[in-house]
Amino acid sequence: MHRLVLGGTGSGKTFYAKKVVDEFIADGGRVIIYNPMTTDFNPNADMYGDPDNFYTAVYDDTKERALIVVDEAPLLLTHDKNKFNTFITNARHRGGALILVQRPKVVLTPTILSQCDNMIVFKLNLPADNKYIAKNTTIDLSDLEALDRLKYDYVYTELN
Repeated sequence: MHRLVLGGTGSGKTFYAKKVVDEFIADGGRVIIYNPMTTDFNPNADMYGDPDNFYTAVYDDTKERALIVVDEAPLLLTHDKNKFNTFITNARHRGGALILVQRPKVVLTPTILSQCDNMIVFKLNLPADNKYIAKNTTIDLSDLEALDRLKYDYVYTELN
């Protein structure tokens, strides 16, 4: 299952990804992580801060399938947009699952939205974030004021 995790700074996006990684590794799974900002993930995960090394690891056919986590997804997207979109499109064949983590007002490309089965939205810091998500996804946020009042809770919704 592919997940898109959105939320403001400090909302728990990376914390959530770390918990999923820990559970996956505890169950004997392989994990490949891209995050140029921190190495503070499970030490048994394959951790990459360099985009080219990350892509090489993902496309290594000699290794077993893996959970693929892209924390700070926009940094990978801006490195090479075509390579990123190809990776997202082919991720179902390359890994057991994919988690993309990013802040809400970053580009939600049609490729990202079409390939992710679920979207998890953590604390949105600004009302404008709600409007951005409503404008760029199929999520029905018809009562934006009610969603604004949630402030520090999270919203979980299916994309498909």
